[in-house]
Amino acid sequence: MKFAISNNERSRVQVPTAREATMNPSDDVEVAVNVTTPRYVPQGVTLRARVSDQLFTAVTKAYNLTNLEHDPRARSVQVGRTLRIPDIVE
Repeated sequence: MKFAISNNERSRVQVPTAREATMNPSDDVEVAVNVTTPRYVPQGVTLRARVSDQLFTAVTKAYNLTNLEHDPRARSVQVGRTLRIPDIVE
């Protein structure tokens, strides 16, 4: 899925390229969100855990990433990466 955001250093939303290619708009995505206003949680974002008043982890729908890109109070949004469990050799 391609988003209407620019995945560059000026973009508020950073999506790992491999993750972007496999996301559907209705997918839940885990994000780390840094906001400019203490305790602010953007619309469409479900808070998971606070790191500080301006940094927290959350879940949102993939289609909401475009809204977060244009939210002036969202300083940055980092989409989580899917980690692979290494093969266990017995």
